[in-house]
Order: sequence, then C-alpha cells, then structure tokens
Amino acid sequence: MSRRVLLMTALVVLMGTAGAPATQAEKPAPIEEIPLYPGATAAPEDDSISVPLLGFTLDQERRYIVKAAPETVVHFYQQKLAAREVSAEQFEEAIGQAEDGELQGARMTLAFHDFRSPSLPPPLREEIKKREPFRQVQWVSMARFVWSRLQADGTVLQFGVGLLDGQTLKQREPGTIVSISAGVIEPDDESADEEEGLSEGEEDEGPDDTAPVKPKPVAEPSPAALGVPRYPGASFDGRGSAAMSSGKEHSFVYRTGDRSEKVVAFYERELKKKGTKTEGGVLIAVKGAPPRPELGVTVQKNAGTYPADVKTIITVRHSG
Repeated sequence: MSRRVLLMTALVVLMGTAGAPATQAEKPAPIEEIPLYPGATAAPEDDSISVPLLGFTLDQERRYIVKAAPETVVHFYQQKLAAREVSAEQFEEAIGQAEDGELQGARMTLAFHDFRSPSLPPPLREEIKKREPFRQVQWVSMARFVWSRLQADGTVLQFGVGLLDGQTLKQREPGTIVSISAGVIEPDDESADEEEGLSEGEEDEGPDDTAPVKPKPVAEPSPAALGVPRYPGASFDGRGSAAMSSGKEHSFVYRTGDRSEKVVAFYERELKKKGTKTEGGVLIAVKGAPPRPELGVTVQKNAGTYPADVKTIITVRHSG
C-alpha cells in the first residue's frame, strides 16, 4: 500500500472518530436553555430538603439553592420567561397543552403562605413578613412554571421550573429552593394514526361507550377549605382528586418527592395527632375516629401510580 493511500485512510478514520462527537458536544442539552438565578448553588441530591414537584416528569432535572427570597426569584423567572399567571386548575391544563406542543408562551401558578396555619409558628411568620411581599399582604410559599416548543421533527421540548420557600424549611435567612427540568417528548403514534384516519381494512364502529372517561380536574382548595396544613413543596393533583371524590366525600390529592416517613412526621407534629397504620399507609384522623374520620390525612408510598420522582401520595379526605 502506498504512503498516499495510508495518509488518506488515516484522515478518514480521524474525521469519523473526532468529527461527529465534536458536533454532538457543541449541541447543548435542553436544560441548558433554562435561565438560572444568579448565584444559585447546587442542592444536595438526597432528601434532606423538600423539593417542589412540578406535576410532570422530564428526563433532565437539577436542583439549586439561592440566597434570595422567593418573591424576588419569582419576579426574575416571570420576567425572563414572560410568563402569564394562571390558577392552579388552569396550570394543570397548561401542562397538557405543553406536552402536545400547543402551549403558547409560559404559564406560572403561585401558592401563598397562610399565616393562620399552625405550620407557621409566630416567630417564623414575623420573619416572612419582613420580606417584600409579592403583592399586597401576599408572600410566596411555592411557584411553578411550564413552557414548551414544538420541533420541526414533531418532537416537543418541554421545560419546567419549581420554586419553594426555603425559609420555612431552614427557618433562617430568606432563601429559595429551585428545581429546573427539561426533556424531549416524542410524538404520540396513536394520535397520529387517528389524525390520518382509519387504517386499511378497519371500519368505523362509532364511539366506544366502554372507554373510560377522564374526570375533569378540580381546582386546588383554599387553605381554609383544605382544613390541614399543606405539605411544603407538594404538588396538587386536580384530576386524581376528582377521581377520588364521590357524593358527599371530597378528597384532595397531593404528590411529593419526600419519603413517606418524613411526611407522616410533619403531619403528626403539625396536627398533634398520632397516625394509625393501615393496609395502604398511615391515616391521621383529624376529626372523628378511624377508619372513616370526618377529616383525615392518608399518607401512602407511591406504588407505581405516579412517576418515579413522586415518592409519597398525600390524600386529605372530607366525609359526611
């Protein structure tokens, strides 16, 4: 083999091994598109802190701690993302629109501190009130953002930001827990088939009356209507709440990434009630006696009903 052929062969090998990875390395991961609050530091990956759940799960996630009040951090993301504030129920609908690539712009929803809640002792309430309010007499306890972008190949890039008041967790100086998430959502092949019509040989048999009907999500209750402290960082499941409710019994379902033992300890401390072990988890009877109290909190481990980042399901049930 000639020297010229050897040199050309070596050049081809180098181009094949070095060229492609370099191109891939230059392409940033979707999560890099999310703006990060200045001065944010990486948060521990364990469960030593509560992390805000967005209500959806994406491939990439990072957690940070910033030394700024949540009101300031919310304003930062609201301006950076040009996000429009909506109710908790409208936010759940926006999540579905984002997954389909149909959401126009970013949406945000807020939860504010209830100073009547026993989970906020008087000294902590006064410390929170020293911060600049988000609006008149309203201080942020949690915030969620969602937005997406439809790609030319039919995939959807979806993004999310969750914020949680760190002062209520550390009870020190103001701070905020920040969780950012991003991921690529592939197009739904079944939906595509439906849009293209019936495949060859199939007949339209009309609507399927046996198909399950998804309940319409209910709005998150006010702190007074909930009747118990809201677990820090938990996300409300409006559709699950609707499915669990019937007749005069109303259930409000929340999801958290914290371990069930930590959640039980929180409610036993805040409600000053001991939990009772049941087949599904732990029941804390607030009003009335087990197994069907007038007001109760059930804490259960996620057994696969929700994505893996959801470790615990909290159900606040009103009956009677």
